[in-house]
Amino acid sequence: YEFTYHTDFFSGSYNLSDIVDALREHLRLDGVNRARKIVFVAHSMGGIVARRYVVQRFDELVERGAEVGLFLIASPSLGSSYANWLSPVARFMGHSQGQALTFCQNNVWLNDLNSDFRNVLARRNLVIHGRELVEHQFVVLKRFLMLKQVVPPFSGATYFGDAIKVPLSDHFSIAKPENAQAIQHRMLCEFIEGILLKNGN
Repeated sequence: YEFTYHTDFFSGSYNLSDIVDALREHLRLDGVNRARKIVFVAHSMGGIVARRYVVQRFDELVERGAEVGLFLIASPSLGSSYANWLSPVARFMGHSQGQALTFCQNNVWLNDLNSDFRNVLARRNLVIHGRELVEHQFVVLKRFLMLKQVVPPFSGATYFGDAIKVPLSDHFSIAKPENAQAIQHRMLCEFIEGILLKNGN
């Protein structure tokens, strides 16, 4: 099941809370939220959206005995320095999503999500399986050179331990495995199989 959302540079006031609301409605309308086991495979900001969904729907998920998998790929759980760097442009353009990705020490929305999600994990009422992949190197886009990762390891490897840095990957290529033997693909298959086989399912 694929969920996409409006996230280009001109998305304006369509903020992360709007995206989470849209995700909730799509999962409800399409019956996905009735599944007992749900695995979110999320790249970059998608991981933030998935975690906010879990926090918001926590009571509902616990009540129906759901299990959740979070396979987070270069997700800036604590924000990104590039979002900080681009924040003046984001403010000028009214790009609320970009503003929400600045590092959490200056970001109330992301800091609150980090705290809320850690509380969900600590409560242990909801079974949550997780893996985090982090990018290896900077991005080169034509004449533009980023000297460090868009999502540094301390921001992308936050909740589940044993995070894997994918060799030679950047923020974009990490989500596009070359083939079925790529480590990202193999780890994802193993992750899903592990959840499906748990408790004899």
